[in-house]
Amino acid sequence: MDPGMITGICIVIVVIGLVFWLPVLVFFPLIKSIADKISGKSVQVVQIKQLQLKIEMLEHELHDVRSRQLALEDSHKFDQQLSKSQKKD
Repeated sequence: MDPGMITGICIVIVVIGLVFWLPVLVFFPLIKSIADKISGKSVQVVQIKQLQLKIEMLEHELHDVRSRQLALEDSHKFDQQLSKSQKKD
């Protein structure tokens, strides 16, 4: 084979490779993004799940705080009634 023919074959292989692989390389981020959204692995889905966990944790803590507040109010009322009854005696 002569060197011109080898060069021509190499150029054809490079052109064919570019024609097939360039779109894949260019559109890969878009394809990956669509695949992640379909599978539920997108960043937004992960952030939403983390926020839901934080909300559940905060709701639990709020429930605990409210329970403690009610207990303190009951204790305070009891103390007030006890002090009133002691003053009467």
